[in-house]
Amino acid sequence: RTGSDFTATYIGSWLLRTGHRTELYNYATQVWAHNALVQPAAAANTAVPPFVEIPVSAVVAAPLSLLNAATAYTVWTALQLGLLIAAAAIVWRAVPRPSGRAAAEALAIIIIPLASYATFDLLWTGQWDGLSALGIAVAYRCWRHGRRASGAACLVAAVLLAKPQLALRLVAFMVGWRDRRVWGGALAATLGLTVASVGIVGVAGAKAWLQLVGADSHLYSPTGLYGFIALPSAWFGNSALVAPVAFAGILALVGLCFVLGHRLRTQRLSLGPALGTAVCLSLLAAPHSYGYDAVNLIPALIWVLAEYSPFSTDAIVRRRAWTIVALWYASMSAAFVRPLLPDVVLRAGNLAVWIAIALAVCLWRTVHTDRSATRPRPVPASRELARAVG
Repeated sequence: RTGSDFTATYIGSWLLRTGHRTELYNYATQVWAHNALVQPAAAANTAVPPFVEIPVSAVVAAPLSLLNAATAYTVWTALQLGLLIAAAAIVWRAVPRPSGRAAAEALAIIIIPLASYATFDLLWTGQWDGLSALGIAVAYRCWRHGRRASGAACLVAAVLLAKPQLALRLVAFMVGWRDRRVWGGALAATLGLTVASVGIVGVAGAKAWLQLVGADSHLYSPTGLYGFIALPSAWFGNSALVAPVAFAGILALVGLCFVLGHRLRTQRLSLGPALGTAVCLSLLAAPHSYGYDAVNLIPALIWVLAEYSPFSTDAIVRRRAWTIVALWYASMSAAFVRPLLPDVVLRAGNLAVWIAIALAVCLWRTVHTDRSATRPRPVPASRELARAVG
């Protein structure tokens, strides 16, 4: 699809490979390259999507610029789907789950989150979210095995390469965790990518990137976004109230991510549900996110459903799991019913965002009713012996 968002990645990587690194974030240069390599903007009848990823992202995608635009799009979408499936496999192998689970049940738990509109939208638009989902999955696996620094480095690197707008909220989770190894890994990845990016485009190129990101944020109406910012946009229209209300809501969601990290540090929560809830809150707090960005939640849903199976013999666990599944599919399907909704409902805000908030609440309740987290700690053998002797 020559009208997909992937064309921005294709143009950015081509400009970098062909020696235009100082003009990488010059929008006029990007439009020129788009008209020469993809199709004229007038023929597309749409604005040319700008390349706003960090310079290292253009290096990662540079090999695809050796292909024509249509072939590169096909290869790119296949790669993103492969990364998303790899993320699901990594999570499934790392998650603690009951033994003796049937193969059909295991397959269902993996396919249920994957078989959604978010996955299709990822392929349709040619976005980067398969990479960021893989980073979240690898971080979960590393943290499950005690490799705190490696997990944080993988998470931050993947998110910054693919979806920098999600970074701050997940960083708030790691700050609340207050683990020096986590902080060290996150800082190392951030500094490494920053130095590499400045080295590629220079200080002037870095300033141009910041300017282009700011300009790009005003190209689209917030009403259709997947985050909280869509709600005040629907409530107040073009009023000056939109910005402060959106900022307050985003700040509150970031604060909740911090709380989850803090409670994980105090061992009142378990890693899987806490990190899964933080990922959901990060999507809601992002100032710019769409349905395809929800694939970042797919690894988290897999590890949550693996621990709290919708096929569990426990009725409470089963009911909570199916509620999560229903909310996930409802949030992904809300776009299809939007044209049928009356104006009074539309003025309440994007339905997908409201359902995503309900999903975050459900995940929050799951993490705070985790039975394993509240289970009494075993008494050391030496203390048992002392009691017996006493």
